[in-house]
Amino acid sequence: MTLYHQVPEFASVPALVADTMLRYDGAGAVIPGDRVRTVEERFVYRVAAAASDCDIETAGGVRLRAVALDGRSWTPAQFDAPLDGVTNADAALQKLASRVGAGHTVDLGGGTFVHTRPLAFAAAAVAVTVRNGRLKIFSARRFCAAIVARDGMTIRDITIEGDGEVGTEGSERHLIGIWGGASGYAGPDFEAGLQQAPAQRVTIDNVTVTKTTVGISCAWAATDAEQSGWRITHCRFLDIVGSRTAGGSEGCGIAVGRMSDYSVSGCVFDNISRHAFHHGSHGARWRFVDNRIRNTGDVAIQVKVEDTQAYAHGFVIADNIIEGVTRSLTAAVGIGIYGKAQDFTVARNRIRAVARTGIDIAPSGSATAYGFDADCLDNDVVMPADTASVQAAIRYTALSGRCCGNLCFVQNVAYGLHIHSGLGSSTQKIFVRRNTVRATHAGATAFRVAVNAPRAVDIFENDLDGFAAANRIRDTSTAGTIVTDL
Repeated sequence: MTLYHQVPEFASVPALVADTMLRYDGAGAVIPGDRVRTVEERFVYRVAAAASDCDIETAGGVRLRAVALDGRSWTPAQFDAPLDGVTNADAALQKLASRVGAGHTVDLGGGTFVHTRPLAFAAAAVAVTVRNGRLKIFSARRFCAAIVARDGMTIRDITIEGDGEVGTEGSERHLIGIWGGASGYAGPDFEAGLQQAPAQRVTIDNVTVTKTTVGISCAWAATDAEQSGWRITHCRFLDIVGSRTAGGSEGCGIAVGRMSDYSVSGCVFDNISRHAFHHGSHGARWRFVDNRIRNTGDVAIQVKVEDTQAYAHGFVIADNIIEGVTRSLTAAVGIGIYGKAQDFTVARNRIRAVARTGIDIAPSGSATAYGFDADCLDNDVVMPADTASVQAAIRYTALSGRCCGNLCFVQNVAYGLHIHSGLGSSTQKIFVRRNTVRATHAGATAFRVAVNAPRAVDIFENDLDGFAAANRIRDTSTAGTIVTDL
């Protein structure tokens, strides 16, 4: 220890923690409010007035309170967090979280920190930035997360790594990278810090999440306000695990509940147990664009709004690349739109090696108000030849909309385009134009059409090649007239 203007200085935080010279009485006495510095890290501490204010304590029993860097920044090293990437850092991270205020920055300093409890901040800590490091989350509880988002938060340049363990059959496990909040979730296996109002206006950029059961989860409770304003960009979701039990919600890269006005773009999803992306409740004016998806075990991009929820509408799924949906227990689909959805666009997506259906547009609901203005445009879908489970390159069921400009290539006994106005007399008009449909298998069918309303579907100006004359169109309509000029 040296003295500089009566301010004790120590070489580093470990040296400060090991010190026995500082005392509350006698030689080297300090009083509450006195400053202490470290040379290597340039940290400043104040002698704490009470035990409750203590962030670190010296071996001599002096309690110290960390001072924010530049008045608004914090790092785990200030709280004597283990820097070896192996030792549990819960105590330090929880102290850090308790000190963070509105507009503050948490800089992980490029370090790796192991923890079992969420990094969760106070409700008043809005517009916080978390950046630059690696979090390794392990938890014995069935519901835990590495980071809990707050209003206006920015999370960037970090990696979140889970333990890679899944739930048992019939018992889901939710180990989440970033949790968006929901006030109605609680229980004996629910980690403290997760029960809060859903976060609004969150930015997540250049984040990698791996070996968790969900990458980012924005769930909700019936009493919660709708979330909005999230931006998820340039993130990577790798090796997301799950039991793959039919109906389970774990195993998703991004799982969204009731949210509007958000976007996911420029992200990579690889080796996802179930869905790369799942939107499961009301939501308007959102975009999932320009993402790359490989090796998922269920519907890669799924919108599925149950009948008890308000509908999803005004959304765009475009310019995505999907390669490999083969490991499903139920539905191996590239893009699936199900349940209560209308006024949406699926466009310019490139889909390869999907075992069942490339694009499955099948909105439905208890009322006949869903499935209007469903556009499927300019998609490029090539179905594999090495599986007998292929049904169609594109299956399109709607009340009105356009299925136009798509390229469909089938290589076994399957359909290029399956057009179905399955909601009866409520069907208005479906236009099927300028599609290019190719086949290399003699048993392939270009169009399968099932129309249940008069003059509901116009099919014309399409380019077909490789189909036997009898297989250019298979009409199983129960009513109505199809205007056809293939």
